[in-house]
Amino acid sequence: MVAAITSLFLCLAVQRFRLRAVAQYDGRRFHGVQKNVRTQDGAPLRTVLTLEQALWPALGRQVKIGVAGRTDAGVSAEGQVIIFDADTLDGEAACVSVDGSAVRVPDLAGALNAHLPADLQLKRVDVVPSRFDVVRCRWKRYRYRLASTRPSDD
Repeated sequence: MVAAITSLFLCLAVQRFRLRAVAQYDGRRFHGVQKNVRTQDGAPLRTVLTLEQALWPALGRQVKIGVAGRTDAGVSAEGQVIIFDADTLDGEAACVSVDGSAVRVPDLAGALNAHLPADLQLKRVDVVPSRFDVVRCRWKRYRYRLASTRPSDD
């Protein structure tokens, strides 16, 4: 109980920080990354929208996700870089309140993954400068893997 109170006390000195996360997802259930595109089948499941909706209650505030690139429906990713801002502490004791408990930034991916579906998970999260922008970065690397077998008829 004392450790929990100490951790919560550390997070009372709030500052907003930019966080970079590396996400991986199985795209079979998703209709691309971007959240602003409509399709004929109604409201498709989007990777960014799923992240924002899951992280909002976990972090106790609305989260706006920035994404390094776009994907089409059914495309999976092993290292999609995303950014979002959260209220954290500065220094080595940097932590974020997740469900009211203080979580250190290096442990943040695991804590947030509990709120995400199994086919969309964060591999790691770290603090980056507030000016860091995934869209205007120096370079991006893409690796495409294509199946060498014919798809089944189901």
